[in-house]
Order: sequence, then C-alpha cells, then structure tokens
Amino acid sequence: MPKTPESKPAEVVIPVTILGGDDVRDGRFYRIGDDPTPKTFDEFKEAILARKAKESGRIGLELTFPTKNVLPLDHPAVTRVVKWAKEEARIKAGFAEDR
Repeated sequence: MPKTPESKPAEVVIPVTILGGDDVRDGRFYRIGDDPTPKTFDEFKEAILARKAKESGRIGLELTFPTKNVLPLDHPAVTRVVKWAKEEARIKAGFAEDR
C-alpha cells in the first residue's frame, strides 16, 4: 500500500475568532489574533495574505469562536474562510480543539 504524504505542520499559527449574533456589525465577522477590530471577509483576506507574504515558513489558521453567539460550522461566514484558505490561499485552516 502506498504511503500517504505527511502534511507538514504550520510554523506560524494565526488565531482567528469568528463572531456571530450581536457581535457582528456591518458584516465584520473576523478578529485576527489580538486585534480587537473585527474585519469583513475582504479585509480578513487582505490581512492574512499580507501576513503570509511576511512569513518565511508555512502558516496556518486556527479558527475559534467566542463563548456566546457561536455560529454553526455550516454558516457561510465559517465555510467561506475554510474554502478560501484551502483553495485560494493554500493555507491550512483548522478549528481549535474545544469545538
């Protein structure tokens, strides 16, 4: 049986909090790292690609949710991040262990 190639872990993991409910204003679902200012999807993509360009190693996204107003995994704000990261940005995106 052929070996499955091992996926290399990310050297830099960027935490991304996906907001929901009353925490979302003007389509701003995403908080990156310690930045308290939520971003729209386009602002999120721009910020992640800028960070990717500055890093020399592989980066990954760790997706988390706040303790309240948690979106379901099939919500468009969640699925578009996962799809964009995988298909366009070529970045691994995974959910934090507690989800």
